[in-house]
Amino acid sequence: PVDVDLDEATRSVVVTREFMSCRFGGARQGLWPTIGGHRDHNYTFLYPTLEANPDAPCKPGDVGLLYRTVPTVPWGNAVLKVMIKLKSPSYLYVGDYQTVETDPLTAEEYQCLPLKTKKAWAKLVTRRQKSRDIRARIKLRKTYHREPTVDEIENILATRDEIRLSDEDVIEAYSVGLETFYIWQFKCVGYDEAFQREV
Repeated sequence: PVDVDLDEATRSVVVTREFMSCRFGGARQGLWPTIGGHRDHNYTFLYPTLEANPDAPCKPGDVGLLYRTVPTVPWGNAVLKVMIKLKSPSYLYVGDYQTVETDPLTAEEYQCLPLKTKKAWAKLVTRRQKSRDIRARIKLRKTYHREPTVDEIENILATRDEIRLSDEDVIEAYSVGLETFYIWQFKCVGYDEAFQREV
């Protein structure tokens, strides 16, 4: 835990994404919004939700876990101002963190996740453009009842056709270990009291 000298009321102030976008820049949606260079700060923000990341930090200095469907993070070793979504539309600043890669979830660990977390990720995988490769692998396995070849995956991705799956198809693929959830640990490196006073 980190030492925070702010009083409870100031430490507990929550904000909306609209406020953060207007004041600090970046999109109003997404985990890691990019911020244009015209802003008067060099902050990098991360906005995890508890629905998709049930083990994310909820209080200043807490440790926690970040769930990903891809084996990389685009922010590298950057120090991130983590704004956790407590409930819509409220986000709480919980500290400055770095993320450290750890072991991915096993199928058994995935099975133990809350159902709302599985459903949240299934919804993302079935709808996001950047999850198209995951959908392709799941679809091809269902079609051929085996692991798809690299050529088969590349061919279906090259068509640009919509790859339709149900949320249940996605949950099943992760439940039996055919797809992998990658995990990063949140490591708190500080708490910016001046920033929390500003919000």
